[in-house]
Amino acid sequence: MKMKLRNICICIILILAAMSMSISAKTFKDTIIGGEIIVDDEGDGDYTSIQEAIDNANPGDVIKVYSGTYDDILYPDSIIVDKPLTLEGIPEEYGQGNDSGKPVVDGYNGVILTISDVDSVVVTGFQVGCLKIIRSSNITISYNLLNSRRDHGGEEGISINDGENILIYRNSLRNHVHALSIYVKSNSHIEVKQNNLINNVRHAKFRISEWYKIHHNGTTANKSIFYSENYWGADLTIWEEDHIDTWNRFIIQNVLFYYIFCKRPDYRTFSGSKKFIFGKIQPFEDESTIDVSFPWILFDENPASNPIDI
Repeated sequence: MKMKLRNICICIILILAAMSMSISAKTFKDTIIGGEIIVDDEGDGDYTSIQEAIDNANPGDVIKVYSGTYDDILYPDSIIVDKPLTLEGIPEEYGQGNDSGKPVVDGYNGVILTISDVDSVVVTGFQVGCLKIIRSSNITISYNLLNSRRDHGGEEGISINDGENILIYRNSLRNHVHALSIYVKSNSHIEVKQNNLINNVRHAKFRISEWYKIHHNGTTANKSIFYSENYWGADLTIWEEDHIDTWNRFIIQNVLFYYIFCKRPDYRTFSGSKKFIFGKIQPFEDESTIDVSFPWILFDENPASNPIDI
């Protein structure tokens, strides 16, 4: 009798353990893969608002946004992405309606899509005015059309402020005052690859801080920002950097650097197959404490000769 009771107890324990393992496995799987949320502007999905879908999503979810125009903004001027998510634009109608093409993020004041203080976000397949990345890492921005509504009126296409491990891949950036504005620390690994930069006042500018770490570690600036195979249409105006007053203190820099390199709208006219990208190196992290910076050049070693199909 005791032997039979012990066997029954053992069986119950094993069953409970198996159930616990099954529940744990399911929870782990759901956490890693995430769920799927449908956004449709005509109400056929889970939400009609991209921001509401983000606010109600769990980390790791995939938010699929179908064709249409999305002009609801719950926060001033911007849709905010503040958790690990994938935002995927689907260029077709969902349910009833006749929308087509990439979903358009639109609304008052041009609308910005902001990724802020988060790790692991993907944004792909949208049409939007401009996009900001702030203090975030492991970000992929791909197959988006960024077209300023202000026609060079002050907007920046994609701006990165203190991020790392970011891929900007196969986007089209048009009509911005600066298409790409990248301010990061050394060894951030920002890759800008196979994008179209057309009809912007200035296509790209950068600032890399903590230059002393670059020098100390024996690495180079192009391990912080790497440009490759982009199509560079001619910048609309000559290049002007915001620290030109600092340069005027140094006659050699002013003459040899500014007048030789910067007074040309299309740098490919004298650079062969390379594209020059101008910016600055800042030795320290805090510019307000020690305002020292130096002009710097990065290169797209193999720029595309024709616009890329995106």
